[in-house]
Amino acid sequence: MEGKEIKNVLLGRIVATHNNVEAPDFETMDIYGHQLALSNERGKYVLINLWATWCGPCIAELPAIRRIRKQYPRSQLKIISVSCDRDSSAFAKAIKKYKMTWTQIYNDKNLIIKFGGVTSLPQLFLINEQGQIIYNRNVSKNGASANLNHLNALLQNSLKHS
Repeated sequence: MEGKEIKNVLLGRIVATHNNVEAPDFETMDIYGHQLALSNERGKYVLINLWATWCGPCIAELPAIRRIRKQYPRSQLKIISVSCDRDSSAFAKAIKKYKMTWTQIYNDKNLIIKFGGVTSLPQLFLINEQGQIIYNRNVSKNGASANLNHLNALLQNSLKHS
């Protein structure tokens, strides 16, 4: 069991520090008890956001993610936020306060590890229709920008051709 955990941590660190790698598949449950698997989302783009209520830059990024949600239909883009919080009531309040109307996952440690763990937040990954990570906030030159210009440009170019 230990060997598998170490392997997952190392693979997660590769994912967290590179673009153009295959996104790790995962199965999890959202906060409403619905099953979710990345493999079931093939054919659409998936934006994965690792965040926490206590992370200032995470909160600052939420309006940009909310604009992205409004701009692209759910049939083309699935947005999944994965909370790294341990306080479920703070998490629930934040979802309402920041009008996070997309898929929410609460503190799924295995999923968080697959995307690099909580070494730095926020983390944001755009996965294309074939399952490749084409945007990784941690390696993007424009990653620190709360308005996410580079990500928006990628989405506009990718989804207008879909």
